[in-house]
Amino acid sequence: MPSANSHFSLRKAKDVMTREVVTVYANQQMSTAAQVLLDNRITGLPVVTFDGTCVGILSAKDFLMLDAETLEKHQVFQHMSSPVISVEPNDSLLEVAATLRGNRIHRVPVIDDRGHVIGIVSTVDIVDEVFAIIDPDERPSDEVRLVAK
Repeated sequence: MPSANSHFSLRKAKDVMTREVVTVYANQQMSTAAQVLLDNRITGLPVVTFDGTCVGILSAKDFLMLDAETLEKHQVFQHMSSPVISVEPNDSLLEVAATLRGNRIHRVPVIDDRGHVIGIVSTVDIVDEVFAIIDPDERPSDEVRLVAK
């Protein structure tokens, strides 16, 4: 069995990231973004421009203090976290975990060299890797991952 340090140093963000990433545009209404979160049963998503450049992150906590009028009148860019904290595809899972922990966040987009979102890694993905070390047969299928996120 490989050590956790070895496992997390060798595995890369691109190895565990979710590739089908749900995003919203920076100029969309907050009410639209709220519906995207609900429809996809997720708690956060990258915010992109029309050319696909990631400019921020919107999470469920960004909605906590908003009333219905604000949801209808405000745009995503007014409430998103920016600049975006991100990782690159070849960053080790050790680096990804350190980024999540160090910034006290639960998801991080994986960004290519053009600034486009190509994936997302969440704390659930990191926990899955811990279980993969303990018992490789316990690694969840992609179908389970989609429901969990």
